[in-house]
Amino acid sequence: MTSANKEKIAQEISVQNEIEKESGVAESLKKYEHRPGQAEKFLNDVGSCDEDDIKTAYNYLVFFNCLDKGKFNKYMNNWVLVYNQEVIEYGQEYTKEEQ
Repeated sequence: MTSANKEKIAQEISVQNEIEKESGVAESLKKYEHRPGQAEKFLNDVGSCDEDDIKTAYNYLVFFNCLDKGKFNKYMNNWVLVYNQEVIEYGQEYTKEEQ
């Protein structure tokens, strides 16, 4: 990854972190903390990862945010596919061959 790409990602993360702080993502994550400060540490750690790790972390955030809001209540027996920070589909678990 070039330094220009890293700088661009760092800027995007900085903007995303500001949006998350304003939208309460850190507050939402606090209910999962075992020790104070873990939510902020998680969000800061996301900023030091490579692009694929960042995308995965944000997909997890979307998943748990939807879970907290009850958006999956009618899909309790299904798997959820989250991709590019959007819920794509509900259904059966994918096998390794299908992934």
